[in-house]
Amino acid sequence: MAAVKRRRLRSLLTYVLSGALTLFVIETGFRLHAHFAPAPVWISEDHYAENPRGYFRPCERPGVFCPKLDRSMHGCDAPVEPGQGQILFLGDSFTYGQGVNAEDTFPSRIEFPGRQRRNCGVSAYAVDDVFRKFTVQRSRYRPELTVYALVLNDFGLSPDPEAYRDFAELDGPSNIEDYMNFRTMNLDRYLATRDHSRLVRFLLETETGAWFYRQSVIRRVSRTTLQAYRNAFNDPAAWEHGMGEIRAMAAGSDHFLLVVFPLFARLSGYPLEDVHRKIVDEMHRSHIEVLDLLDTFRGMDESKLVVYKTDSHPNEIAHALAADAIKRKLQLLGWPPF
Repeated sequence: MAAVKRRRLRSLLTYVLSGALTLFVIETGFRLHAHFAPAPVWISEDHYAENPRGYFRPCERPGVFCPKLDRSMHGCDAPVEPGQGQILFLGDSFTYGQGVNAEDTFPSRIEFPGRQRRNCGVSAYAVDDVFRKFTVQRSRYRPELTVYALVLNDFGLSPDPEAYRDFAELDGPSNIEDYMNFRTMNLDRYLATRDHSRLVRFLLETETGAWFYRQSVIRRVSRTTLQAYRNAFNDPAAWEHGMGEIRAMAAGSDHFLLVVFPLFARLSGYPLEDVHRKIVDEMHRSHIEVLDLLDTFRGMDESKLVVYKTDSHPNEIAHALAADAIKRKLQLLGWPPF
């Protein structure tokens, strides 16, 4: 019996020591990863802590990088060039070109001989803002062609109040991650204000525990925000209001093209394809020309198409692909003649 007990004890000690060693190795790995590949830092729009692709340039302060911030190229309010027809591009930060140089945005990449381009995209614009901008610009310039690049947050977000309650101090989880900007300081602020149990506080002292906890919060933020996108397009009032303004812009344009951008997240198995299909179907019913860029980007590696780790706006590569697709669509339509 004594020999059996000793064997059991040795086995137990072996399991305990093996488990402890495994945990030590895992923790060491996470600590090395945190040292050599620290978590990304969100600074502000158009400002980045690194320059991984060599595309940016040093900004106004050391250790910060930016694209060219001069937006005078194809400016929205530039003086009219005599004898030039007017081409109007509308939208939000995707049209404006957050994170890229002005010459690399898709409006700058499509040439219209004998015509003047106006990039009237403004970051954070929603469909109401776009409609107001269109109304002003139409009265000023009577554009020959209007291209509205719609992004899925243009109809706003319709959050589930219960799911958002836990993020009330941040005005919702989308202020951490909205599939466009990953605001790491808001994530850190959220994590720091949680009332954790003693065991959880102990686990968060380890790099392993902290990493898994951050990932669990990010996944929850992603699920909640994704549903808020979908809810906005399932809300009959928001849907009809937004579609009504798009129809009004189309009716007030000589030529009008709606371009639908995907969110640059999970392009393989894209989670909001049903929303894209709903928009495209409605445009067909309304006899409005539409181009769904999900067909251009479907299945691609989104990490190669975004500006930065904390900025999921399209980079210069994605803008070039979008420009090619839009140009092909316009050539197919024959307006304006190239």
